[in-house]
Amino acid sequence: MSIIGDINMTDLDIFNEMFNTDSNSCVSFGQNQNRLKLTEPQYASSSITLKGIPGNFFVLQMDRFDLPINFFSGNRGARKRADFVIIAEAIINKINKTVILYIELKNTNIKKDHVIKQLKGAFCFIQYCQAIGRSFWENKDFLKHAEHRFVVICKTDINKRPTFHKKAQFHNKPGNFLKVSFTQHESFYRLIGLK
Repeated sequence: MSIIGDINMTDLDIFNEMFNTDSNSCVSFGQNQNRLKLTEPQYASSSITLKGIPGNFFVLQMDRFDLPINFFSGNRGARKRADFVIIAEAIINKINKTVILYIELKNTNIKKDHVIKQLKGAFCFIQYCQAIGRSFWENKDFLKHAEHRFVVICKTDINKRPTFHKKAQFHNKPGNFLKVSFTQHESFYRLIGLK
């Protein structure tokens, strides 16, 4: 049991306490796995297997959350969200950091404006979680130093040599996402920009 305001809790410790995994199948915790398979909710044939997953992580299947979508008009895309968010502890520049990887899977080509809104929706949900952790866990540093990465993987039902369409800017914002095409297997660290 944690102590409220315990500054020794890691970001993953707080996430572990925050989510109700008994009744919510859209949250999956993992430990010491090397591979993780993600399948696009609408197309079972569209999937990606991530290799080299860090030791402790969990996955949010964003499309399966019951969010109060009727509360928002949706005129500007506020109801949209990406397929998956993976939160993990990874070594970056010899420092243990929380990495949040936002993933949208597409079995076809993408519409840039549409996927940016999906990535923004998932990012806003994580910002909400950050506010919950800072307020209810009384941890002002919750996710303060987290690294965010945004990735769109398209044409996942075709397996050939992957094509990376990387912009000059780093993919740490929804509008600067990394696009990867034609792959069903990829490295977690490569997607976050380290290999």
